[in-house]
Amino acid sequence: MAAEGLFLLVLQFDTKHFSDFAARKMCHSLSGLMMLFLPPQYILCRLYVYAVVIVGLVMTWQLVPALPKWRFGDYGDIGITVYLIIVGFWFYSEYPVAVLAPIFFADPSGAVIGKWASRNLPEYNPTWVGKKTVIGSLAVFIVTFLTLYRPLAFMPRLLTSLATMLVEGFGGKFDN
Repeated sequence: MAAEGLFLLVLQFDTKHFSDFAARKMCHSLSGLMMLFLPPQYILCRLYVYAVVIVGLVMTWQLVPALPKWRFGDYGDIGITVYLIIVGFWFYSEYPVAVLAPIFFADPSGAVIGKWASRNLPEYNPTWVGKKTVIGSLAVFIVTFLTLYRPLAFMPRLLTSLATMLVEGFGGKFDN
C-alpha cells in the first residue's frame, strides 16, 4: 500500500521523467497491478482502496482547491472517474480483483502499442475509428484475452475480448 502511494506521488510530480501520456498509462496499469495483490476481504485493504478512490475523485473533480488535479487528466475526467468507481465498487463487493485485470491492462496496452506502431510501422497501423488504430485495438483484444479470469472457457473469452476491443474503439471517453 505504501508503494502504491509513493508511486502515485512520483507520477503526479515527476514531470522530468514521465510525460503526461506515460504517467497516465503507468498509473492505469501499475496501480491495477498493485491492486491485484490487495485481497478485498481484508478491511485494511478495502479502506486503503476507498481512500485512493476518494482522493482520486476529489483530485479529478477538484473538489478541494488545495489539492491539485491529476496532471495527466482533465477536470472531471470520465475515464479516471469510471476506473476509480469500478475499483471501489469491486472492493466494496469483495469480488475477486483478478476479474478487473483486463480493465487494468488492455486499455493502456492498446494506447502504448498503438502509439508505438503508428510511429514505427505506420503503413501497417491505420486508424479505423477516430484516433484508434488497428494494431492498438488488436493489442486490446490480445491483452483482454490473456488477462481474463481463467475459469472462463475459450469461446466466452474470445467473444468478451472482441466486445472489449469494440467498446474501446467506439467508446470514446467511456472506453474504460
